[in-house]
Amino acid sequence: MTRDGILNAQLLSAIAHCGHTQTLVICDAGLPLPPGVPVIDLALVRGVPTFLEALKAVAGQLVVESYCYAQEMPQANPGVLS
Repeated sequence: MTRDGILNAQLLSAIAHCGHTQTLVICDAGLPLPPGVPVIDLALVRGVPTFLEALKAVAGQLVVESYCYAQEMPQANPGVLS
């Protein structure tokens, strides 16, 4: 049992099972996914948690080897990149 940091058991398990070259995607509800892709829905109500809150929580628990973001991000949501 954990007291602070990420408390969601599914998310903690996914982070713990991430290895080299594996991908973890943090996205909003609109991302189209192919059938069979595991999804951990963190939504409580619209906008909670925010993308940045989820990203910061995961980044605090995971060694990130590289990252990428949608090419639309700088125009659609520039505040996230700063």
